[in-house]
Amino acid sequence: MKKYLSVLLTLVLLLSFSSSVFAQEENRADAQALASALVQSQDAQSLWSSYSDEEKLAVKEFASQATSLLEQYAAEGTRSKTLSAKTANLSNDEALAVAVSLVQVDISEKDITLLAAGTYTYGREVEGTNLVGGVLWRLTHSIEWNVKSNGYLDRANRTITPYVATWALGWSYNGTTTDQQEGGVGWNYYQSDVVGNFRFDILEQPVQNRYPRIWLQGWADGTVYYQH
Repeated sequence: MKKYLSVLLTLVLLLSFSSSVFAQEENRADAQALASALVQSQDAQSLWSSYSDEEKLAVKEFASQATSLLEQYAAEGTRSKTLSAKTANLSNDEALAVAVSLVQVDISEKDITLLAAGTYTYGREVEGTNLVGGVLWRLTHSIEWNVKSNGYLDRANRTITPYVATWALGWSYNGTTTDQQEGGVGWNYYQSDVVGNFRFDILEQPVQNRYPRIWLQGWADGTVYYQH
């Protein structure tokens, strides 16, 4: 009887282990498929938004194996043109993890503001992020203006600062597609409208173009407006 119970227990443990292994393999396959879909998508941001929380978590865990690789490539000064040679020696999973880690799936916007009587600075920042919130690129646009006692501006200028992370291989900044200014010196307002172009082109993935817009308007009384 004891021998029979021992054999039965062994079978149960083996079946449990096999089921666990099978489930892990199935989850890994699902994560691969989801990651691959993102890499091949023409609109990864919309596709990512359609994933459930469980699916997003699975892809994040799958992509985590690329973290040290991307850090290593950045430290080595790897360029986009030489990344293919680097990933050629990786396993399929590792190469896919690297690829999906470089895809933009979200965007964030925030103020960068400094206001003082008579002298004003106002700006906005737009960031493109990957699936774990890492900043791939950033566009910062700010305007500055001084106001004379008569209520008109005697100085008005702006800054446009693009940024691409060193580890964000394949991403580049290609200048502005819109660059317009209105008002300024002698007026009671200053306005600057900028649309930048960040481009992703690497590893035979679909080319992605992102066009963040930052429209800013500042008035002599310190009132500010923005649009994206």
